Amino acid sequence: MKRSYIFLILLLGIFLRLWAFFHNYGINPDATLYLYQTWALAKGNFSLLKICAISSRIKEINLFSVSIVPFFYIFKNLEIAGKCVSFIASSLSLCFLYFILKRYFKGLVLYLTLLIYAIHPILIKESSEILRESLFSFYFLIGLWSFLKGLEVSNKWKGFYLMFSSITWILSAWIRIEGLFFVIFSGIYLFGKLLFTSDKKEALKNLFWFLILPLIGFILGLIYLSYFKGFIITEWLSKAKITNPFTQPYRKVLKTFEYKNIPAPSPYFWDMVRQNLWLIALGTTLFYKFIPALYAPNLIFLLAGFKNLKNNLKKHQFLFYFLSFSIFYIIILWFFAFTHWYMEKRYMLPLIYLLSPFLGLGIENLINWFKEKFSNLSYQKIVTIVCLYIVIFSLPKSMASIRKRKLGIKKIGVEIAKYLPKNIENVCETTRCESLIFTSKCEIIFFAGNAKGFMMCPKFINSKFYYWLSQRPEKFIKYIKNKNYKFVVLEERYLKRNLNIVKEKLIKEGYKFLKEEKIISGKLVLLGKI
Repeated sequence: MKRSYIFLILLLGIFLRLWAFFHNYGINPDATLYLYQTWALAKGNFSLLKICAISSRIKEINLFSVSIVPFFYIFKNLEIAGKCVSFIASSLSLCFLYFILKRYFKGLVLYLTLLIYAIHPILIKESSEILRESLFSFYFLIGLWSFLKGLEVSNKWKGFYLMFSSITWILSAWIRIEGLFFVIFSGIYLFGKLLFTSDKKEALKNLFWFLILPLIGFILGLIYLSYFKGFIITEWLSKAKITNPFTQPYRKVLKTFEYKNIPAPSPYFWDMVRQNLWLIALGTTLFYKFIPALYAPNLIFLLAGFKNLKNNLKKHQFLFYFLSFSIFYIIILWFFAFTHWYMEKRYMLPLIYLLSPFLGLGIENLINWFKEKFSNLSYQKIVTIVCLYIVIFSLPKSMASIRKRKLGIKKIGVEIAKYLPKNIENVCETTRCESLIFTSKCEIIFFAGNAKGFMMCPKFINSKFYYWLSQRPEKFIKYIKNKNYKFVVLEERYLKRNLNIVKEKLIKEGYKFLKEEKIISGKLVLLGKI
């Protein structure tokens, strides 16, 4: 009976991820970079990465792109191949989360905790995205499971599990650099146990097996950099130097705002902003992104999980590792937000998984609270109420269509593909096809190529430049004529009232109206010389 519950929950989680797979009607713009890497790898033509110099990152082959290649060979479609990697990674992550949680929870509390993650809207959405985070979280959970397993066993397998966890986390760093922090934190944790535990021999053994491979890799890396790449240690250290976020140049700019005629609620407003930038970044991390990433209805379980935290930390030693790791990861996310002033919910995925034991404790505490307050309710009825709460708030959100209002982007790309010449792939392999499609949306370029069975360099027009041209219709026309674009995508978002003016003038210049689509940001009008 217990196995059937677990099986049904896992099956529900996989079904919802499969549902999202078929109901995500677009791709994230960042996906085009990794798919172009996949295309270059699949073709065995690395010169494509040099030709398509859209970003310095495009030459840095990512494990995510490598993982897509086998699926591209199977399906011959980059979009499907990319989604397959995220779908499989997210589904397997659910399985490894179960392997972790079953160590600490039993029965209905375990099932309800797993249910939260099985139908978690953010996890399900990311499982359908062609982005790194689902695969990154998968490697994180494998490493976490192996690390915890290595600490528990006392036989000959200890060394294997601890070394496997460090290797897995190093591989995760090939997906996102934050993976190195998994190794660093866990190494510090094991070193702390060595200092404070009475069983020094066991703690030293754990530390040795966990760090042996990363240390060997680090030493070999230093040797390689020093002797083969010409770096000396001081240069290497200067490249590893972390910029102090409290000395950001725009703090000085904000100081001048006090003396400018800029509307503010108080004469001290800009000075307070300047002094509290770190707090703004923290608020962005915790409230603006973390709560939506955790999913607000689940916050009640997290808060309830911190009840009697001190006693639980004494009772369950594993909790200290999860708690300190969570705080450490929040600091990393805060530092990123403070230095880049950018944050996405998907960056929170490892943190969401790290907090799973506290959600489990929260469910346990809530059930106990219900039993105390409503003694007339049976245990089964209380569990049913909690289960319904999770399902009612999460399931509809999990089954919502993704990017349906942006479907027009894909339709425009597919329409362009109808008019592309047969030899276009050969042409784009030697050039970037820069004068082919005028658009600020790299997804359109991707869908046009993907519909023809290949991929063009997703070189798009910068949105700021597009907007600048949009305010100057004559220069807009002149720029397109000089570059001799074959297809032009007019975007209402930027052109606004100038859209029809530019459209009519381009038609007079020999362009034909091909298609019009409505997306969330406004109309897209496709013109082409055919």
